[in-house]
Amino acid sequence: MRHLIHSPRTDGTDLDNHRDGSRGSRARGTVDDHPPAQVEATAVRITAPASVEQLAPVNYDALTDAEYVSYECGHWAGEAKAVGWPTEQIPKLLRTMNRESNCEPSTRSHTSDSGLMQVNDIVLRDARFQRDSPNFDPGSLFDPDVNLAVALWLWSIDGWRPWGGGA
Repeated sequence: MRHLIHSPRTDGTDLDNHRDGSRGSRARGTVDDHPPAQVEATAVRITAPASVEQLAPVNYDALTDAEYVSYECGHWAGEAKAVGWPTEQIPKLLRTMNRESNCEPSTRSHTSDSGLMQVNDIVLRDARFQRDSPNFDPGSLFDPDVNLAVALWLWSIDGWRPWGGGA
């Protein structure tokens, strides 16, 4: 008894893959221990369009919090807006937050980065931050609103650079 795996081909023959590793082909319809598999295939040709149209700009002000649910971390959009994040930055903020902390406000890295946006001690030691927030408690970085507010302060000074350019 021959044990074959049949691979139908388009040229009218089948390619037999034998369990012993040998291969061979035979015309379809020949008698063998196992009939060829019945396979129907449809060829699909995918071609790129001649020109790619630019997507329409998104009006982020028109988005509701429910529309951010499709984003990982979308449930933090309301808090981000409440602390003052610009609406047009919310999608990038949510993607960065997902990458930095997986949306978990209690996340602390081995390098002491803390909270949703993984704010680090370097920011807290920055003279500008100490001037603007002289009595800041580093332990409060695990509070999502505080973490988002500190991240907003940092973003307002350096943009997305502290997070590697953003997501």
